[in-house]
Amino acid sequence: MTRRSITFEPEGRPIVRPWAVALGLFGLLACGGGHHAAPPPVDDVYVAGYESTGVDAGGGIPNVAKVWTNGVSRDLTSGGPAGGVATAVAVSGSDLYVAGQDGAVVTFWKNGAPVALTDGTQHGWVNAICVSGGDVYLGGGEGNLVKYWKNGVPVTLTDGTAGGTVWGIAVAGKDVYAVGFVYGYTPIGPNSYIIAPVATYWKNGTPVALSDGLHTAVLTAVTVSGGDVYMAGFEAGEEVDGSAPYLVKVWKNGIPVTLTPTTKGAVAKAIAVVGSDVYVAGYENNGSVVIATYWKNGTPMRLANGPWESIATGIAVCGADVYVCGAELNGAVWVAKTWKNGTPTALTNGAQHAQALDIAVVRR
Repeated sequence: MTRRSITFEPEGRPIVRPWAVALGLFGLLACGGGHHAAPPPVDDVYVAGYESTGVDAGGGIPNVAKVWTNGVSRDLTSGGPAGGVATAVAVSGSDLYVAGQDGAVVTFWKNGAPVALTDGTQHGWVNAICVSGGDVYLGGGEGNLVKYWKNGVPVTLTDGTAGGTVWGIAVAGKDVYAVGFVYGYTPIGPNSYIIAPVATYWKNGTPVALSDGLHTAVLTAVTVSGGDVYMAGFEAGEEVDGSAPYLVKVWKNGIPVTLTPTTKGAVAKAIAVVGSDVYVAGYENNGSVVIATYWKNGTPMRLANGPWESIATGIAVCGADVYVCGAELNGAVWVAKTWKNGTPTALTNGAQHAQALDIAVVRR
């Protein structure tokens, strides 16, 4: 999500839609009336991501955009030379929406059927999806423009003089919140300036900067709960031994809280809020490799122990259950994974590179 001479993978925001489970009355003539115990809840878990084809298509090995439903995968793109990736997933009623790219074309799939939002003449990308009141919102960009799309109609958020992206999107009533960054050019002296990503959100298209432009800062996710707007991201801290590690932060109504120490690098990729509890998923350096982690109200829960790298990219919460998606290296190959309450499940077999980038859970 940032650019500070490094590359970030795309990502999206989780949507959790718990359904009520009714308690049924159960009567037996022989035993008299009584309450039948409610069955345990069943959760349907949807994950968006990609897997490499492992086959050189002439100039490179393409990826295939995928969605997993309860661990069962479905290809959304053909695996052709242009490649594909699924970056975000949402569920509305009985409909499953997945956002991503088919080659250079911004696309979403509704129940597997593709809907193209760009024509591919410029490279487009999408990192987030939100479905609200029957309207479908996607956040990302095209060319040198930061954009979101509402029902396929683009809303341009920048003038193209500086790059950037939307990394997260949320809708509350008539308000649309898009979060991400734009590159800032901040003067620091005569003929001298700093070029760095500025953490930025747009409310109904109006930009608000949450960092000063003197160092890298990026917003990666947003959610609205109880009238409060929560944003997650990361910001470079003060230099330690010649480097400035990233700090995971949460902004509640624009007020930042730092979740990680200044001595370790960490990145936030997703956020979920349930009641008064705030969950943030990402990864943190343990001194040698980055480790998939989520934070509940600032307390870290590490999802792996190394020695290989692991990342958490999406989070969803149903009742007392916390679902996280991401990936873990198995030697030299990334394996797409989910974790339920810290217990891992592999979505791929490790034969080809794969990553899970976003997760949605429906309780029924």
